[in-house]
Amino acid sequence: MAPSILLAISIGQLPTEPCAHAFSPQEADRIVTFWNQEGRLKSEDLHPTEPFQPVYAPAASVWLHEMYKKRDPGRPLIPTKIPAPRTERDRQWDLAIDRQMAQDFAWATSAAAWMNRGLAESATIGSPTSRTLAALPADLLAVAGEPPPFYEVNRPQRATVVFDGFYGVYSEAVDVPNKYLFYRSACGTATTANPPSESDLRTLVHLAGISTKLVKPILAVAQLEGGFDTVNTYDSGGISLGIIQFASLPSGRGSLVALLQSYRQKNPAEYAANFRKYGVDVAPDGRLTVVDPRTGFELSGSDAVQAVVEDKRLTAVFQRAATLSQNFKSAQLRLFAQAFNPAGISIPVTLGGQSISVPVTKFITSESGMATLMDRLVNRGNLDGLPEIVGRIARDAGVTTVSGLAGLERPIVEAMTYRNNFLAVSALTQPPAYSGPAGDARIAEISGTPVGPANGVASAKGGIGKSGGLGASEPLSVAPFDPTRAGRVAPPAGAAPQASKPADPSPAKAPTPTTPAGPITVAGG
Repeated sequence: MAPSILLAISIGQLPTEPCAHAFSPQEADRIVTFWNQEGRLKSEDLHPTEPFQPVYAPAASVWLHEMYKKRDPGRPLIPTKIPAPRTERDRQWDLAIDRQMAQDFAWATSAAAWMNRGLAESATIGSPTSRTLAALPADLLAVAGEPPPFYEVNRPQRATVVFDGFYGVYSEAVDVPNKYLFYRSACGTATTANPPSESDLRTLVHLAGISTKLVKPILAVAQLEGGFDTVNTYDSGGISLGIIQFASLPSGRGSLVALLQSYRQKNPAEYAANFRKYGVDVAPDGRLTVVDPRTGFELSGSDAVQAVVEDKRLTAVFQRAATLSQNFKSAQLRLFAQAFNPAGISIPVTLGGQSISVPVTKFITSESGMATLMDRLVNRGNLDGLPEIVGRIARDAGVTTVSGLAGLERPIVEAMTYRNNFLAVSALTQPPAYSGPAGDARIAEISGTPVGPANGVASAKGGIGKSGGLGASEPLSVAPFDPTRAGRVAPPAGAAPQASKPADPSPAKAPTPTTPAGPITVAGG
């Protein structure tokens, strides 16, 4: 069976970059035959009675992401926060964007209703008015250009994939918060999974051969990401998998590829049975490569990522391995320990006017402190801002020696807190109380946590505590964090995500960070 060029053209899946030729024509033929057997894939409308829906547009998310980067150069974009306005100009921009979003939602809702009526009545009913652009500030247009529609009409599908002892259900059009900056695909999906128990984690930590001191910090951070078998394909991470959401990134060269390579090296036969058998592999040049079940083409790099996002059979390959294989789970922990463990990082700190390289373990010893820095490494890929924070707190406290830094752990951890306050998790060991001088608001800005109108101090990208170079070629604002934990759909009876109407424009208020449903809990302690 030769690859179908006509079919690839019809579904818009012609390769855009050279394939790796990791699969022989015979292998590709076998893989296509396997995936197209009856019962492997069932696709149906997510909303059968109203199949067309108004959904948040990925292009608008990209526009917002770029607009905020240009509006506040150097200010980190955090997945759980919408940047608050710092000036009257910013407030006017936000109000204008809110008005356009409300207008676009009404337009997309009308268009979806018209299309649904047409399906039901098999008749042409008056077309809704076309999308119009509200009056936007001239300086906003000069900086960011005209925004695309914030909402579009989409026909989301629910796909059921069944093969070799595995059953998975994947729903498209993931429900994300308004103005979410990292939404990239309306046909992507978000699966649900339970974070591992502490006993299971200890077993896997032993299998992975890493320190048991990391068990509770890993478990705490994992609850911000998902279980070993959590798969997300809707955001800027491309394909994100596992306990800390290893990401392919759009290039197909991210930390997920490093995870597959680690698993393949340690368990080659099992890897072949769980991935290559189904048309997924890593090419010799380090790119993800897949056989497209629809066309038989081998797709590599960014093309492979797009194929996994669009074809839920390939999505299921990743989730099946992460569900059934203990060795693949231990590979996740092994790579976590190698790439995202702050205990192996040293930073430059200025003490008494002298710059000294200081291991993180000299001033971070508690489990909550380790979890806080792990959260940074997992989600941003670095510990940028930490040297400035440690130096500032040490200077304010009059500390001039490395040994004296140990007493500053609590304010350092407070300043580095990112998505969750691990200082409030009672099952984690905590740093000692601190009664020294309080830091100023600039500390939070340095650490990448916006604190309002104070002038931010931009930290340079890279350099400090980079996560083993995994995915270093991509922008650090890429953040495969899922803020819609409750909206994930995996079981057949799961609630269908619905597009949420934007709030009516009103005086700007500081945004409320979106966090995973429920408190962070750690067994034991």
